[in-house]
Amino acid sequence: MRARLRQKFLYLYHWSYSRLLTTAGMVLQRGLRVQDPTLPTVIVVSHEATATGAPILALNLCQQLSANHNVIVILMRPGSLLSEFKKSCCCLILSRRAFVNRKLVRRALDRASGGAPVAFALVNSIVSTPLLEPLRALGIPCLMLIHEFAADIRPLALFSEAGLWASRLVCSTPITWNDVLRHCPQLDVLPLTVLPQGRCQPPQHTPRAITAASPIAAVPPARDAERFLRELPADCLLVLGAGTVCTRKGVDLFVAAAQQIRQLLPELPLRFAWIGSGFAPDRDFAVSLWVQDQIERSGLGQQLTMLDESPAYTALVDRSDLFLVTSRLDPLPNVAIDAMLAATPVLCFAAACGLAHLLEQQPDLHDACVAPFFDISGIAGRAAELLRSPQRRRQVAQRSLELASTAFDMPSYLRRLLQLARLSSTDLQQEEADIAILQQQHLVDRDFHSPGLRISDQALHQRYLLSWRRNLQPRKPFAGFHPGIYRERALPPGCDRDPLAHWHEQQRPAGPWQVPVIRPGALAAALPEPGQVALHIHVFYPELLAPMLALLACNRVHPDLFVSFSDPDLEPSLRLSLSRYPGQTSLQALPNRGRDLGPLLTELGRHLDQNYHFHGHLHTKKSVLIGADTAARWRQFLLRNLLGSAQAPMLDPILAAMQADPRIGLVFPDDPGCLGWTANRTEAERLGRDLELPPLPEAIHFPVGSMFWARRGALTRLYALGLGWDDYPEEPLGYDGTMLHAIERLLPQICLASGHRYAVTHVPGISR
Repeated sequence: MRARLRQKFLYLYHWSYSRLLTTAGMVLQRGLRVQDPTLPTVIVVSHEATATGAPILALNLCQQLSANHNVIVILMRPGSLLSEFKKSCCCLILSRRAFVNRKLVRRALDRASGGAPVAFALVNSIVSTPLLEPLRALGIPCLMLIHEFAADIRPLALFSEAGLWASRLVCSTPITWNDVLRHCPQLDVLPLTVLPQGRCQPPQHTPRAITAASPIAAVPPARDAERFLRELPADCLLVLGAGTVCTRKGVDLFVAAAQQIRQLLPELPLRFAWIGSGFAPDRDFAVSLWVQDQIERSGLGQQLTMLDESPAYTALVDRSDLFLVTSRLDPLPNVAIDAMLAATPVLCFAAACGLAHLLEQQPDLHDACVAPFFDISGIAGRAAELLRSPQRRRQVAQRSLELASTAFDMPSYLRRLLQLARLSSTDLQQEEADIAILQQQHLVDRDFHSPGLRISDQALHQRYLLSWRRNLQPRKPFAGFHPGIYRERALPPGCDRDPLAHWHEQQRPAGPWQVPVIRPGALAAALPEPGQVALHIHVFYPELLAPMLALLACNRVHPDLFVSFSDPDLEPSLRLSLSRYPGQTSLQALPNRGRDLGPLLTELGRHLDQNYHFHGHLHTKKSVLIGADTAARWRQFLLRNLLGSAQAPMLDPILAAMQADPRIGLVFPDDPGCLGWTANRTEAERLGRDLELPPLPEAIHFPVGSMFWARRGALTRLYALGLGWDDYPEEPLGYDGTMLHAIERLLPQICLASGHRYAVTHVPGISR
């Protein structure tokens, strides 16, 4: 009786807890496996449970892991494989609306794991990225398995988030990651493991899962794969393609290749077949209708058959003589793996299928099976050569089988994933220790580092640390401190500690990583005398000059103004704006070369450096290559730091600090972003030699936006270069990679080489 009551209590408890999670957004269901407290617990995440490639891989991983792990499955969306996932796990968590956050995941996992620690998580598919941050917040190392091309994924920010939060990134083929870098070049700093997936076994209750839809109950006889096989003449050569009927899978390219193969081999008995779901020309007017029309117009109506997905898929692959992967993008399709392991030669396009890279390992296979990208004639010609020669076809088939047997071994694939998981667990221990230091000491200034970002302290410090650990768009923790410079100059070789945590543990030593910070407030010394300060403003957008002069007027110092411009039509409006300025003004029309720096370096720099104690450089910045709102915030950030406002004047404090400390040669706003040399290192080194600078460091602090205040002598060697107008690149200029971008980054190095140091400004509440 007591046992029965206890069982009923547990049932009601589980039901009520599941109901609570369901209400909150997560559904918890018990799997068919019994949790074993002696086994480690792991998580497998799949973006959905449809019978398609990535979910099939996730299911196979669950089945493999369940032999000696307690497996928890997290699904972002349901699908036809839901019951199969439940067979191989102890617990299944389903997101109701594909929405997840830290609290929901933590509550679900607390119940699903029974309090047992989770050893690691396999997060399958880039669209599962939203699970990474919640899992990482729980101290779980995560391996992200990426199968998708970036060209097929939006938003692209998913790749950056995956790079930030994942412990390791694993791609099945290099061309997948190369495509990611083509769209997201900033991710080239991330380490990557290339690991071809093992062969996946299909779920027993479904047809061979190659498509997204469930099989249609009543298959038309013309599309019945079993009937097609029964009626196929024994002497026919069968060329097969497979996949969902969609643009990405290149069904139309398969039809085009079939037409050319038939033209090349009119004497051979050829049949072509495509197997997969989604072919519905009576209702699919985006792809199916046009594929059907293409088949008819190509004269292939009697030779090319569109087949519905079917359990006969495996027999169809075994019967085929060639398999064509005509996908526009397909990282490493399971259907191609199946065909190779069935000793069927597989042909594909270079740069469109990950199989092409694998075939490169054996030049004879590559020559026989890989056609140039989108080269229909090329793939048709290769197919014709193999179909024409049974001996050559058998040779290629045998070599393909040998290669696939080595490359696509699921136990080996899983062993390698487990090795990466163990390494990730070791790394995580140090990461967690450093995050604890940062959080306990409140070392990251939220308003400076992440203005306007509403996240928890834990998330803030995790995001800070991981961005530096991954070198992925890292940001400074507070004004005046550059972790990259500390890491380069102070961390022992081979040390992978977080530089900020290490700096704190070492009693916060002084060094080039920390520079003086000038803030609004009381003046450190008397201000310079009239006539000792000049300001150069280059104007390209005249409507921005008046607001700039208004900010300048908030200060007691009124520098002599030197205004340059390139468009003669601007002169009347500029004179009108300057007519109300209380100090001396000069207006100069100059060539449209060198953007804002050309007028300073070629025309005005020497004069300002020789005749004034201090001079500044500003320009009417709009940055048309970035969004208007982003550019406006950037401009506001720069001007509020270098000129100030009525509430917080900044020019006076800057000049007072420079007057008080003769070592300060350059002052610029402390941008929280930590940009490096990017595409400008080579040009910077060339200029560095001309400027007689010491070897350039890797980590740099510089005035992003090229606006600053300088002391006489700090930039003399730059002005002495004598750059002419023809030395600058012609317009239009790109966002990066010119001598002007290199000079911008060299300014602090020039200042240091002159025997001065630089300082930065920070206005509380103003960041970007």
